[in-house]
Amino acid sequence: MEPLRVFVYGTLKPGGLYYSDYCKAHVVAYWRAIAPGILFHLPAGYPALCWDESGWDESEANTVHGYVLEFANPSVLVYLDELEGYSPNRPPEQNEYDRQRLPLRMLDGAPAGTAWGYTMTFTQIQQLGGQRVESGDWSSTLIHTMDSTPSHISVNITPID
Repeated sequence: MEPLRVFVYGTLKPGGLYYSDYCKAHVVAYWRAIAPGILFHLPAGYPALCWDESGWDESEANTVHGYVLEFANPSVLVYLDELEGYSPNRPPEQNEYDRQRLPLRMLDGAPAGTAWGYTMTFTQIQQLGGQRVESGDWSSTLIHTMDSTPSHISVNITPID
């Protein structure tokens, strides 16, 4: 059986708020990677990736930094879907995130295959008051307080129109 790979860029990353509860005991390997897209911080205290299915642009200005988590047991996807407000049985507009196969690259630009990733449409992000994270790296823009709860996060962001 092929391992399950999931690209994470926010609270599920190693060291993130939900990594220990949802991933740590099940991850068999992880590594840093980038995905094409634009990263936003949502007022609820977590990020959203807006992905254009056309993939990489030539400038690679729109990249999201994260990790690929590799799981031996694909059933972990059920729990991640629940956390991310996604169900394949619901119409897309009723899901908080969509789960899609994302093309990935290693940090040096080498192709790294694909992994599942959770995305939002630009319209959803606008409706939720999302603000762009210019660096594409959510954790590098965060200042966590001692309890690391999402409502206590400060982010360097740019408002969207």
